[in-house]
Amino acid sequence: MRSQRQWAALRIRSQIMHSIEEFFLDRGFIRFDAPILTPSSCEGTSTLFKTTTFEEKAFLSQSGQLYGESGAMAFGKIIRIWSDLSG
Repeated sequence: MRSQRQWAALRIRSQIMHSIEEFFLDRGFIRFDAPILTPSSCEGTSTLFKTTTFEEKAFLSQSGQLYGESGAMAFGKIIRIWSDLSG
């Protein structure tokens, strides 16, 4: 990072995120990460960001919540820590 302020902010954010995750994991939660790229749209979305990965088309997933809901049904207590691509 170019400034001490940016560096410090990211270090603080990192520690906070680590502490939150540790709190939930210690209480029996499972970390559940939704995919970032998917082979098709979720929930009938019409505007998609298309890319190619390993010679196959893929789309930027727009519904981490949808995956989280199915994860909660499968595993019970889950934690989703998502840092979105927009900042």
